[in-house]
Amino acid sequence: MFKTRKGFTLIELLVVIGIIAILAGIVLVAVNPSRNFASSRNATREHDVSQILSAVVQYATDNDGTYPSGISATPVNVSTIATDLAPTYMPSVPTDPKGEVDYTVSQDTEGRITVSAPGAENNETISVTQ
Repeated sequence: MFKTRKGFTLIELLVVIGIIAILAGIVLVAVNPSRNFASSRNATREHDVSQILSAVVQYATDNDGTYPSGISATPVNVSTIATDLAPTYMPSVPTDPKGEVDYTVSQDTEGRITVSAPGAENNETISVTQ
């Protein structure tokens, strides 16, 4: 008479662990949480630059077309014009989600204002021009 043992062999266990590891790797690549977090921060940056541009335009409208002092052809940090914009035109001047770089504002030779987010991630360029 043969005795039958109940259980799994080592080979069967290794095959199942290998399959689970492959599936876990595929899921991690598909989800890519770091890219999703970067995209979320970029969405915040897009909102912030639009809000800053809107505040600058509102300031110019209230001041006979004069933009806040400090805006020039060379990009300047938004913090340099913060006293002109906050709290009248926006509750507070937004800062970059990572806090590493400040948003910049510049004016070209034709008088257009550009607000940019130099800290954008995923090789994106975030800027708005009015």
